Amino acid sequence: MRALITNDDGVDSAGIALLARVALDAGLDVVVVTAKDKLRRLLGAGLVEEGPSMNGSGTFEMP
Repeated sequence: MRALITNDDGVDSAGIALLARVALDAGLDVVVVTAKDKLRRLLGAGLVEEGPSMNGSGTFEMP
């Protein structure tokens, strides 16, 4: 079974790693989608004028 975990608080937010770890420990295949570096709340309501808002992807080690 798979789990998709998302947030808009950035990759370093306090709860995202804990939630992902609990899901992994429960045997789930986990994918985490998060803002790259900081809080992005309400960004989706804004307009993008200078190209795409997506910055790419990466792999991060669980703490």
